[in-house]
Amino acid sequence: MTAFLDTGVLYGALDLSDEHHMDALSLVFHGLKGRWGGVYTSNYVELEATLLLGSRLGRAAARALPAFLGRSGFKELHVDEGTHKKAVELFSKDEKLSVTDASSVLLAGVVGARTMLTFDGRSFAGKPFEVLGRRYWEGMDDEERGEVSAWIRKAEAKEDRQGPEI
Repeated sequence: MTAFLDTGVLYGALDLSDEHHMDALSLVFHGLKGRWGGVYTSNYVELEATLLLGSRLGRAAARALPAFLGRSGFKELHVDEGTHKKAVELFSKDEKLSVTDASSVLLAGVVGARTMLTFDGRSFAGKPFEVLGRRYWEGMDDEERGEVSAWIRKAEAKEDRQGPEI
């Protein structure tokens, strides 16, 4: 059992004002705790997320993402030339997908991911994944919310000492 992590979740975890901030942090927390077994993302997702973070929140937020991914245990897949070509083909046929989303669909298929962690239900609708993201926090019980909240407080205390961190 594996999951694939999309751009919006990574962005939302670092943007305190994002409407999906608590959903994103909860998904990341459960990914770190092994809820879906392995968690994958890609270099295209990382690129897209760092560009968004940098343009909206500044360089410190953008730099926090690769640092987090490096120590998270999440596996980052690299889009090679063949996958890129297939992603561009899929992008040209499916108007709901960006090239990044198309590459995520392809890579998720390669690793057998059954779950897409995303807030982009439009792009991934009709794909062979369970889509988790929107209202994820609301669907958790009080005990799980307490665990996530404790993890956030611990991360905030560490951030006060060392700088931005998920």
